[in-house]
Amino acid sequence: MSADERRYHRRVRVEAIEQWSRKGINTPRQMLPIEKDFNERLKRTGSRLFVPLPVHYSDDVTYNIQISYLIDAFDALSARPDIAFDSTWKAFESALQQSEALSAGGNTTDRLRMLAEQGLGEEALAPLLSNPPAQTCEYLFERVIVPPADQQAVRAQRRLAGQAPFRDALTSFVVLVRGKYCDSGAGPDSKRRGAMLLRRALRGDRLVVGSEEICLDYPHRIHLLMSGLLYTARNERFHGTSFSPFVSSAATLRTYCHPHFLFLGAYALLHLLWTIPNSSGIRLSVEEVSSSINENIEEAVSFYGRHWLR
Repeated sequence: MSADERRYHRRVRVEAIEQWSRKGINTPRQMLPIEKDFNERLKRTGSRLFVPLPVHYSDDVTYNIQISYLIDAFDALSARPDIAFDSTWKAFESALQQSEALSAGGNTTDRLRMLAEQGLGEEALAPLLSNPPAQTCEYLFERVIVPPADQQAVRAQRRLAGQAPFRDALTSFVVLVRGKYCDSGAGPDSKRRGAMLLRRALRGDRLVVGSEEICLDYPHRIHLLMSGLLYTARNERFHGTSFSPFVSSAATLRTYCHPHFLFLGAYALLHLLWTIPNSSGIRLSVEEVSSSINENIEEAVSFYGRHWLR
C-alpha cells in the first residue's frame, strides 16, 4: 500500500463525516475501493453468500432477544461481516448464559470451557474446523503463539492454556510451536508457516513439531476455536483495540474472509446450543445444524475463491 493510497483513504474517511455534518447521515457516503470490489463480486458471481436456517416461533423473551441480534447480523453481513460477528456473538453469549445445561458454570470463560469439555457438536463443527481462512490462522498465531506484547494478549493466552483440563496439552503445544516459529532464526516466512500448522491442528491432523508428535483431540480443538479465536476477537472488538477493517487503506477482498469466518463460528455455536433441550421449547436437530454449517462454509469458500487461503 503506497503512501498516496493511505492518504486517499484518510481523506475519504474524513470527507464522509464532513458530508454528513452538512447533509445528515441519510446521505450515502462515497464507497471505498474495496467496498466497490466486494459488491461487484457479489453481482458477478450471483453468490447467496450465506443461507440461514429457518427458526422456530416461541414466546420466550430471551429467545426473541437472540433472534433480534441475528436479524441485525444478517442485515449487516454482506457489507460488514465484522459487525455481523458482533451481533451473532451477543446472541450466542445470551444463549450461553441462559443454558440450563451449563448452569454450574459462572462467567463466559467458564461456560466456554464447559462446552469444550462436553465436546459440543463434533460432527457439525468439522467443516468449520477443517476450513479456516489463512488470515484467521495468522490472527490466531499472533494471539496464542507469539509471546504476548500487551495485557489483552496475556489474557488471551492465559484463557486458552491456563485452564484445566486443557492446560498441559495446550501449554506444551504453544511452547513447541513458539520454539519452532518464533525463536531467533525461525526465518521471515515463519509466521505464515506457523499459521498453516495451526490450520492443520484445528483440522485434527497428526503433526510433527521438532521431535514431538502432536494431535489435538476434539475438545482441545473446539477450545482453541471458542476461547482462543472467537472470544479473543470479541474482546478486542469490544475494547476497541483493533482498527475497523473495511475503512482501512490495507483492506482487500482477503480482509472479508476472517470476520466472515468469525461470524460463521458464532452462528454455528449459537445453533448448536439450540440443539440442547431447554425450557423455552426450542430445539434444532444436530443434523440440520451440521448441514447448514457445511452449506455455508462451501458458500464462503466458493465466493472468496483464492482469497480464502491467500
